[in-house]
Amino acid sequence: MGDSILFTGADKKLRRQELLLEQVLRTGYVSVEEISRRFNVTPQTARRDLADLLATGRVRRCHGGMTPAVPFDAMTRRVRRSQNTAAKRRIADIVADLLHDESSVYLASGSTMEIIAEALASKRRGLTVTTTSARIAVELSEREDFIVHVPTGTVRGGDNSIVGESVAPWLQEQRFDILVMTAGGVSEDGGISIDTPIEVPILTAAVAASSRVILAVDATKLEFMAPERLMDISKINDFVTNARLSRGLMNRVSAAGINLHSF
Repeated sequence: MGDSILFTGADKKLRRQELLLEQVLRTGYVSVEEISRRFNVTPQTARRDLADLLATGRVRRCHGGMTPAVPFDAMTRRVRRSQNTAAKRRIADIVADLLHDESSVYLASGSTMEIIAEALASKRRGLTVTTTSARIAVELSEREDFIVHVPTGTVRGGDNSIVGESVAPWLQEQRFDILVMTAGGVSEDGGISIDTPIEVPILTAAVAASSRVILAVDATKLEFMAPERLMDISKINDFVTNARLSRGLMNRVSAAGINLHSF
């Protein structure tokens, strides 16, 4: 989060908890540490806030914090799974062809990533896969020649992503031949953005641990900024998309020496 927020007066507790509820419903996860840092309160106060919000029935306790009682943005996630499926399958086929058998691969979460996982299961052999998607982990574990690793954490409703404070530190200790990720948006100036802040440290750690980074997005994500900026496009090696890039974005891709795979 950004700078800490200070409240004074009798309503400070109520206002703090209103903002916390808003945050957890928007992002899908809030930790006790994050509450303490953002509102400049003690961990004990943060835990009391958590207990008060649990009593409302709108959140549930998880490791180190809380998540929504209702699955995180479930309707949006269901809609995304049904959108642009033909383009996503072509993107997935290209990504699968970029990988080699016996590679160690990190797969991020998301509807496009689930289709990419299907393509990998049909085209590649002997992969060692690490993923923060419980859905992808279950699917790929059906392959007897695949080894699948997942971090410990909380499975977030709606998209079945594994989140929590322990995920990023765990990823910092790993090494991957290839990372495959999608994004909430890619702006014309080359900014890659994602939907929720809890994913920023996770993906940042995964990128740092990977020798090669593949970004796979469909046309709906181009020239768009999602709520949380993640990194500059210069940090990726391969860009897979089904759209013609704008002149500005194309210049950024060319200047960074990124391999573009488009159709």
